Amino acid sequence: MYAWLNTCNSSPTQKHSYHRSPHLSGACADPHLTMHSAITSISLFDSLVLKFRVWLARITFSAIFLVRAMSSNPPEYTKFRPQRCFTIPSTSSPRKIRIDVYEPKDFDKKKKYPVYLNLHGSGFMLDSMHGTDADFCRMISDSTGAIVLDGGYAKGPEHPFPAAPNDIMDIIGYVLTNTEGYFDIDRIAIGGFSAGGALAITANASLPKGTLKGVISIYPCVELSLKYAIENPPVMSKGNVNSFPSNFIEMARDSYVPPGTDMQDPRLSPVHVPVSLIPEHILIIVCEEDALRDEAVEYGKKLKTEGVKVVLKEMKGIVHYWDKWAKIAEETPTGIAKRETYEAAVDMLNLVFKSH
Repeated sequence: MYAWLNTCNSSPTQKHSYHRSPHLSGACADPHLTMHSAITSISLFDSLVLKFRVWLARITFSAIFLVRAMSSNPPEYTKFRPQRCFTIPSTSSPRKIRIDVYEPKDFDKKKKYPVYLNLHGSGFMLDSMHGTDADFCRMISDSTGAIVLDGGYAKGPEHPFPAAPNDIMDIIGYVLTNTEGYFDIDRIAIGGFSAGGALAITANASLPKGTLKGVISIYPCVELSLKYAIENPPVMSKGNVNSFPSNFIEMARDSYVPPGTDMQDPRLSPVHVPVSLIPEHILIIVCEEDALRDEAVEYGKKLKTEGVKVVLKEMKGIVHYWDKWAKIAEETPTGIAKRETYEAAVDMLNLVFKSH
């Protein structure tokens, strides 16, 4: 179902013309594909157009998720609930950060448990996705014995960069403070999906080496300074519809990254985080039919060549965000891919937690 990726493709976009062209350090780099800084200003009209497009995207995604949740065959995440939810104050603005807590079986407040911080996908702008990883969070807690904190974070354009990474630092700070006393702060790992997968990696740029013991990054965007393809064919190599065309990705970036931002800021894109700060173990999952595939593959290879213990897996014939609709027990391509992805995450976390 997946393929191990070991060698650098000197022309990674030839196989799938709809993929974004990667620009990472190394032989596959192309200096014409990146921006060193965000646009310096934006007109009032363009700002209003962007906000309208984001509003429309939010309405559309919320409607899709609502219809699916109310169907006769709802997504698996709708069947799970956290043990409790609470909020902590944001230190960067007058907001609250929501945290959903998934406790392991036979949870005992007198014991200490490893912690896994999960960050949902959002395109950095969709504010209704928190909770769509509930089945994953429940599986991680049950299978690793960890307390799983499913953390919310700020979204653009209302709260642009660096509000999201600041929120994640607030959550990690809450864990390290360990007021309740049952967090094992020597065994903290982080991970996420899509935008959350990127934020999980960039969190390491703001922390001392070793604070986080492992990272799980599932179909992430790793290089926000990339320029995007002018053409983005709506039909993929195998007839699948590209769920995230380049204009959507650009809208997500523009809503998240304010004018004048240094695009090389390591809190913004995983590729700019010093490798010396990356945890020893990282799992990267990519989807073959995903516009974000190539950059994540190249990033994983780059980390591997610099000594990081990378597990890089590609789900064949699979599109971005497929796991939210797939059934993990089904012997279908999407079901098998979901099972392999989630089990790989469990294996990675068990390895990390047992080695510390």
